[in-house]
Amino acid sequence: MNIVILGSQGSGKGTQAKLLAEKYGLTQIETGKLLRDIAETDHPWGKRIKSMMLKGVLVSDKILMAVLKQTLAKPAGNGRIFDGTPRNLPQYELIKNILKSRG
Repeated sequence: MNIVILGSQGSGKGTQAKLLAEKYGLTQIETGKLLRDIAETDHPWGKRIKSMMLKGVLVSDKILMAVLKQTLAKPAGNGRIFDGTPRNLPQYELIKNILKSRG
């Protein structure tokens, strides 16, 4: 099972995602946390992500999808709950295709 939580900043997406993840044994994919964690490392994308975040701009789809591709390669228990992604149709399509290819 895969669930997507959509909503504006501060709308409670993270709270609801956490509750659902705990109740159904899902892996919570917190896009913002993933990006913040990478921004604080020496990862090749770290400086770019940090720069974008400091400027207040969204991280590019290309970088975000590469990060998600790595994240989605990991086992996920009963499924995943996405908090903060997808933000647009191309992101949705890419996530759908990655998940489909993994079975």
